[in-house]
Formats: sequence, C-alpha cells, structure tokens
Amino acid sequence: MSLLCPRPLHLGLQCVVEIGTSRPELTQPLTVRAGVCYCVGVAPERFRIGLRFIGLSAEDTQLIAAMLG
Repeated sequence: MSLLCPRPLHLGLQCVVEIGTSRPELTQPLTVRAGVCYCVGVAPERFRIGLRFIGLSAEDTQLIAAMLG
C-alpha cells in the first residue's frame, strides 16, 4: 500500500494503519500494523510512502480483498 504524506518517514518505521471503506456492509475500519518500505519525494513537501503490512491474519487479508473488490 502507498500513501502521500507532507513529510518523509524513515525506512523501517512501524505504524498502525486504519483502513476504511464506504461500502455499507463493511462498517468497521480494519486496523493493521505496517512498516515503511520506501519513501520517495514526488513534489515539494509531498512524499509517496510505501507500506508493508505486518502480521496479517487470513481474516484480515480476506477483509482487505473485500474492501478493494
């Protein structure tokens, strides 16, 4: 997963990410751990941050697939 951020984040930094959707059958956001795997400047004060999910369960993986589907 990637996101845009106004400041750089350090490689290896671990964080908690909340993934939500507007799909009515998926009302609760999913909270997962992620680690920064890349950080690239794309414009002044704008960085693309690549995140790698850490320790996803099979249920979490299925829920992410449902959110994206």
